[in-house]
Amino acid sequence: MNKIISRTHSFKVGFFAALSLTSTVAMSNTVAIEGERAKVEKPATIICPAQFHSIKLIDDASQCQQFKTEIPAAMVYYSKHKPSDLISFYQGQNDSFKVHAPVNDRTLITSLDKQTRIVVSPDNAGSQIDILIASK
Repeated sequence: MNKIISRTHSFKVGFFAALSLTSTVAMSNTVAIEGERAKVEKPATIICPAQFHSIKLIDDASQCQQFKTEIPAAMVYYSKHKPSDLISFYQGQNDSFKVHAPVNDRTLITSLDKQTRIVVSPDNAGSQIDILIASK
């Protein structure tokens, strides 16, 4: 009987230690470590520009966040349009854009040289658009 209790106790201790370690690793950006909080910077929402590098934004673009303006550059924004409308918008912008099959409801649009990537995802009643520019 002592062996069963000992094994059960060891399992519980080991399981909770692993869970604790996993939680610390998974949340290391927000968990206080020895009294110091890791600073996580997130980009401020800006007034949406008409275009990001050479990529036009749809007319109702809102909640724009630029993660980096210099190449490689990234911007995210929200639109009330359906993903299918936005895919058509970007296809119409550049005939050389290739639309890939959706993965987890996210549609990837790439330039032929793979330097420009646009990801269109459903977001509540609209869509989130991620624009990534690798180089010009």
